[in-house]
Amino acid sequence: MFYSTKRYELEYYTKNINRIDSDIDVAIVVKKIEGDYFEIQPLLWKLRRQIDDRIEPVLIEKDNDISGLLIDIQRNGIEIA
Repeated sequence: MFYSTKRYELEYYTKNINRIDSDIDVAIVVKKIEGDYFEIQPLLWKLRRQIDDRIEPVLIEKDNDISGLLIDIQRNGIEIA
């Protein structure tokens, strides 16, 4: 289980370089992932089918992002409700 703290629309849309067939990257930022990441991530993919098949969810733990992806997302993405 996880409790989302922030959600972001990622850069293709925000930089106006999206196309009609572009996917919609959405970062789900959480304080802590409780449980197995590899069990939770597929749940996000199932949920997105109920909204729009173009959505590609990215699950990120706020204080455990060694890749630096979250910094880029916060800088270039759009925070959504």
